[in-house]
Amino acid sequence: MKTKTVEQKLDQFEADTIWFDQHYEKFKEQYPDQFVAVYGKTLIDHGKSLDALLRRLQKKYGEKTGDIVVEFIPKEEGILVF
Repeated sequence: MKTKTVEQKLDQFEADTIWFDQHYEKFKEQYPDQFVAVYGKTLIDHGKSLDALLRRLQKKYGEKTGDIVVEFIPKEEGILVF
């Protein structure tokens, strides 16, 4: 198995982040107030506890865990005031 270069990992992370953004509204409906994990343009796990989610990802993906996009989906959007 060929190891991915740093550039390939960054490209995949960027692609997964874009994919997450494109599916955000659907995730917001299905997983409010939860953390979601995306890898390979696929939702691979979700949950309310970040610690529990990261433990599951570490157990299943090991060293690749750092390549997984993890985002929180708030139930309601907040307003940022400067």
